[in-house]
Amino acid sequence: TQRGRSRETDQYQAGTASFTLRNEDRRFDPSNTASPYAPGILPRALVIIRLAGQQIFGGYVNDYVVGYEIPNICTVDVSCIDGFCVPANTYLNAYSPGAMLTGARISSVLNTIAYPAARSIATGNTTLAAGTFDQVFALDHLQMAARSENGYLFCDRAGVMTFFDSWH
Repeated sequence: TQRGRSRETDQYQAGTASFTLRNEDRRFDPSNTASPYAPGILPRALVIIRLAGQQIFGGYVNDYVVGYEIPNICTVDVSCIDGFCVPANTYLNAYSPGAMLTGARISSVLNTIAYPAARSIATGNTTLAAGTFDQVFALDHLQMAARSENGYLFCDRAGVMTFFDSWH
């Protein structure tokens, strides 16, 4: 797993995780419709990774890569990304919010894109101006709002979209 930021002055980046599953019976093969997990072997399937009883990653499947080795070894490499993948792949179209505090704007954007996961959003101390945003990635707008507050927007290890304002 990997998440966070490289330097203190950087924006938080999407967290990632990857793991390999043994797959001799093809139960984790996305093309196997007889799998007991079918049809759930899809991109954006929910992933929770625990280590010694502690959740260390919560997010979504990004990709599956099935590999076969002769004679009978099959593996599936699974790559995952945290909740940033949803707003990173969703446009705001004709989004016209009024003036509001940073936390309210972040919540408004998450509601607009029907963000599916848990969230913990601070109120914020900066009032953002009203405007109209069209064909803007939701994540870009969310990060702009967090920067205007000098706050932090990230997905924590449990997959909770979190905003800390500048006083947190």
